[in-house]
Amino acid sequence: MNDFSSIQLLDYAAAILKLKKECPPTLGENFNIFSILNLETDEVNTHCRLLYELLSPNGCHGMGDRFLRAFFEIVLHKPYCESVSVYREYTIEKQTDDDYGRIDLLIRGNDICYPIEVKIYAGDQWGQIDRYSRFASKAKEHQVYYLTFLL
Repeated sequence: MNDFSSIQLLDYAAAILKLKKECPPTLGENFNIFSILNLETDEVNTHCRLLYELLSPNGCHGMGDRFLRAFFEIVLHKPYCESVSVYREYTIEKQTDDDYGRIDLLIRGNDICYPIEVKIYAGDQWGQIDRYSRFASKAKEHQVYYLTFLL
């Protein structure tokens, strides 16, 4: 594998973006249901709800845990755990000034804890990711994920 400097990597990325602008868009490439509904930046009521519904094995999609299994494999790069639950807007009860918050999405099970913070045009709260990391670290396998959308 080649080692690239950050400048070379940025040059390659700029060249790719330039080519993309010069090529005609693929049919449907610019379709964005969130833009059409004017909900692009409503992370709590739109994006998190949709992600939760898709990841929940009990979601109305009727696909059981198939989406959650794919999420483990494709996004988390982790083996799927049978006994996990998915939560939306999971509240960490305040015990001290350093352990509180509301996690956008949480995947939690026996010995695993994966908080997922969703951000769209919003800044972090003070120490937010550190607090979530401390909360997750109580599990044997843990990782905080930061999910953002390019609009």
